[in-house]
Amino acid sequence: TLTGANVQFASTVTKNATSDDLSIAVGNLNLDGAADVESLTVAEEANFAANVTAQDAITVSDKTTITDNTTVTLTSDSGGTGGISLEEVSGINGTNAENLVLDSGPSTIAVTGAVSDITNLTITDSGGATFGGNVNLLGTLLITASDDDDDIIFNGSLTAVALTTTDTGDDNYDLEFNAGGTITNAVTFNNDGTIKIGNDANDVMNFTAGVTILAPDAISLAGTVATSTGALTIGDGTSPITLDGSTTLTAANNNNITIGGTVNGNQTLILNSGGITSIDGVIGGTTPINTLTTNAAGSTRINADITTSSNQRYNDTVDLGVGARTLTSTGGSIFFAGTVDSLGTTARALTVNAGSGLTTFNAAVGGTDELGAIIISGSGGLDLNAVITNGTAAGAASLAVTGATNLGANVITTGDQTYTGATT
Repeated sequence: TLTGANVQFASTVTKNATSDDLSIAVGNLNLDGAADVESLTVAEEANFAANVTAQDAITVSDKTTITDNTTVTLTSDSGGTGGISLEEVSGINGTNAENLVLDSGPSTIAVTGAVSDITNLTITDSGGATFGGNVNLLGTLLITASDDDDDIIFNGSLTAVALTTTDTGDDNYDLEFNAGGTITNAVTFNNDGTIKIGNDANDVMNFTAGVTILAPDAISLAGTVATSTGALTIGDGTSPITLDGSTTLTAANNNNITIGGTVNGNQTLILNSGGITSIDGVIGGTTPINTLTTNAAGSTRINADITTSSNQRYNDTVDLGVGARTLTSTGGSIFFAGTVDSLGTTARALTVNAGSGLTTFNAAVGGTDELGAIIISGSGGLDLNAVITNGTAAGAASLAVTGATNLGANVITTGDQTYTGATT
């Protein structure tokens, strides 16, 4: 145990049989040479210009600074009593790069303060890591490995040029981004655990050049997930999606959104894309989502069934893709502001069940590619404000309406038309 205003080691520090632990009880530590110790404890600030390897814990209770133009690796080899605990972490605010590598083995990493002026931050191994403050990197966040089911959590915003997660076959760690942020380059998540983006409706996570989330076992969303110059691809047959809060997915500049996994959770979902929004996974199949809204630009391809507990509003054009599709609202209305067509020449059947809510078509149905059978079930009825026809040709194979019908335009079908309720 050493005490002083500043304790400096100009050369290497090596443990021996009688003195293993290095403790700076009062004052700052300046470490210019590599240290190999049983444990390291610094009560105040630490300035690292070289690597530290400890068999047990590395603890710095005040600010940690990485010396100018240096890459420093902090390694805690032991399990149980090991781990890395830091407060604020910073590089030197200048033109050179300061990099930090954290390796806690099976133990945890805790950084309670902000991380700033660091170029590259690497987590090579951990039993879980939590960053309590904002993390602002000038370069890359690289996560190369972590133990199964352990969480790597960012409770402050994360800003970086790039975010890389490895896939070595054993990377079943979980990732949480709880306060938004911005990643400049395109991101593909390769961890096989879970991923959580946002924990309330006010969080905004920007993946500027695009994002692909297919590898994780499960995905949780809240707030806004956005791209500017690339596509937003989320979920597949093995990556279900849960809405933990009101969620907005935005792909700006005519980029596409693809939702490949099932989506559940009684929350609002807003889809904004100037390109093609493809819904390939069942929405609300287990727990209906609250509302679904698309923006007016671009188009929506519905390739799976959708169930909401409140309104569905499609403000763009809608194309029906694979198979017969069913749209269900258990407590609201279903509104189509744009045209509705089959995708290609195969006629696709459409069932709309809004319960006691109203189904509204405000633009032509089957005007480009004919639909199959259209069934409007439930007691809410149909408000038809545009034709179901392709010129003089049929716009659908048949039409059946259970509730009242307001016919505001012509309907041409190749088969039967059945209006069970009052028709005006």
